[in-house]
Amino acid sequence: MATAPSPPRGNANARLPPKRGQIKAHIFEGLVKTVTSAAAKAGNAIGLGNAGATSAAGSPPPSGYNSDGNANNAP
Repeated sequence: MATAPSPPRGNANARLPPKRGQIKAHIFEGLVKTVTSAAAKAGNAIGLGNAGATSAAGSPPPSGYNSDGNANNAP
């Protein structure tokens, strides 16, 4: 008596060959992760830390008005 063939083992979502561009996308994802990780490590090594953070301390930016409420560009 013959038996029915068993289903293939492995990932049921696997597709051979992969969709067009899927391999390039996977390569670029890995490349971006590697570059950002290396840049973060290099920034930490030279002491930049979190360079994008702003501090609440310090003076406020200059404005175009003086304490009298008049514009500074008056003659």
